[in-house]
Amino acid sequence: MDPLAAPLELVDAWAQGALALILGGSHASGTATWASVEGRRLCLSDLDVYAAVPDRARQRAAVERARADRAGLRRRLLDWGFAAPLEASFLTPDDLARLPARPATLELARHGRMWRGDPAWLGRVPRWRPADVSAEEIQLLLENRAFELLLAWPDLAAAPLPRLLARHAVLKCALDIVRVAALSRGEYPDGAAALAASAAPGPEDFRALLEAALAWRSGDVRALPPDASRREWRTAVAAWTGEWRARVGPEPGDCVRHARRGRLRRR
Repeated sequence: MDPLAAPLELVDAWAQGALALILGGSHASGTATWASVEGRRLCLSDLDVYAAVPDRARQRAAVERARADRAGLRRRLLDWGFAAPLEASFLTPDDLARLPARPATLELARHGRMWRGDPAWLGRVPRWRPADVSAEEIQLLLENRAFELLLAWPDLAAAPLPRLLARHAVLKCALDIVRVAALSRGEYPDGAAALAASAAPGPEDFRALLEAALAWRSGDVRALPPDASRREWRTAVAAWTGEWRARVGPEPGDCVRHARRGRLRRR
């Protein structure tokens, strides 16, 4: 049985008969990370699903059903073999055709995979160029990785599954720091290896972290001792801070002025 079937059928139930279900992210590109944890095979990667619905009324109803069904969802996902979140988006056909120029849209256009429905639905996804992604969207990607790093820290010395999830987040953030720099140049290398190769020369510890991220995606999925995990985390934070200062400015006042620009709902 397809391991994705149960969570995707849940999204379909929320939509009550989606016109199409499209996989995005790592599950679409075939790069999702799976690990053996205490004798069980578990997925550490988020599951991103786009459900096409006919109109706004069906969209609102689907969103409400998904919200009402959140209680106990984490437990159900874990029972199905998914240790990471399920992210479901309910889109009308016009919504799908008007997806904005964001990294997730670039990925969906390149690697989106139909789980159910006419493959022509993928043709509705806009084919933005990397240069079309705005500075604001690039900055949002960088800011969101800061939250992932902060959330990862407490679990670097936790039980086996939280430790694996924390390291997964740190290694993902390392690649996304390079992705931010690439997008700032109007580039979007396809795949982790091409992305890591595009990184500007930098400290040896960050290069080693990128190598670890590539090994992780190739199946070398293992938790590290807490001290080693914390060293990786500090290396990622140092790289994140360098990218942030390069984009925003080196002084505390620069950060305050920058933060005031933001819309809280997107953050």
